[in-house]
Amino acid sequence: DLTINNNISIPTTYTGSGIVFIVNGNVTVGPSVSTLDGIYIFSGGFDDGSGTTALTGRGSLIATGNGNITFNRTPIVNTNPAESWIYEPKYLVLFASSLATPKYTWQELPPQ
Repeated sequence: DLTINNNISIPTTYTGSGIVFIVNGNVTVGPSVSTLDGIYIFSGGFDDGSGTTALTGRGSLIATGNGNITFNRTPIVNTNPAESWIYEPKYLVLFASSLATPKYTWQELPPQ
């Protein structure tokens, strides 16, 4: 499990930097956290905590199991979103070799 009680922020000027969390279990976010950057891959659920602090994420949430992604925050002003996620394509480039499965297989065949 992963519990996050502080902001995780990577400046947008750091185009060559990123972070990936691979969690066997649940991801729980504290109610005062307002920024989550990175890719979060988890086998359980994701819960962003309750409260009125708006949460902005830059990256992706990827659930690999049967857990739920739960957004529980309530905006102070109803015209503003309580949660928002911004897709970051830089993660496809930065972590492609680590997170992708190759589409080819090498196999040695016996001599004929």
